[in-house]
Amino acid sequence: MIPSRSRLECDTALATITTWDNGPGVPQSELEAVFRPFYRPKGAASSARAGLGLALVRQIARRHGGEACCALQESGSRFIVTLPSR
Repeated sequence: MIPSRSRLECDTALATITTWDNGPGVPQSELEAVFRPFYRPKGAASSARAGLGLALVRQIARRHGGEACCALQESGSRFIVTLPSR
């Protein structure tokens, strides 16, 4: 397993949760695809994963008025979830 880090930032309008690691990363061509249910990138490390986690994260965020995205970076993956801080 690749170690990851997380950060939570809040202001009067938004709560932002960011998590990142320094694994193989997500290619630019797959930044949106990783949020599709059952999507698995080519060469995924483990076949035991169903490809549902990020799809569920985005769906939950959107149902609460927020968003989930994957940000491009040099190495590793960075995922950002924003939610209204009501």
